[in-house]
Amino acid sequence: RIIESSGKLKISPEQHWDFTAEDLKDLGEIGRGAYGSVNKMVHKPSGQIMAVKRIRSTVDEKEQKQLLMDLDVVMRSSDCPYIVQFYGALFREVGTPNLLHS
Repeated sequence: RIIESSGKLKISPEQHWDFTAEDLKDLGEIGRGAYGSVNKMVHKPSGQIMAVKRIRSTVDEKEQKQLLMDLDVVMRSSDCPYIVQFYGALFREVGTPNLLHS
């Protein structure tokens, strides 16, 4: 059983949204990697199109720690012009984060 959680989505300094996975419409897979897949999605309330990285949950404590460290770096680097724009993250009860990027 998966229980959805809610999160905060920051599209711009002026646009903040409370959201759940139900607010995202999947437009199809655009890539796949070692940790999961990337899907093109639209945030229905704002119309913002974004890439959502779905990361498979893992029970490996070392991998979980590395994932959280990577997420922390992306969150701290959101103003860097050399990386994608980070909008937010949504975790499900099973531990699968959805990372939202432009």
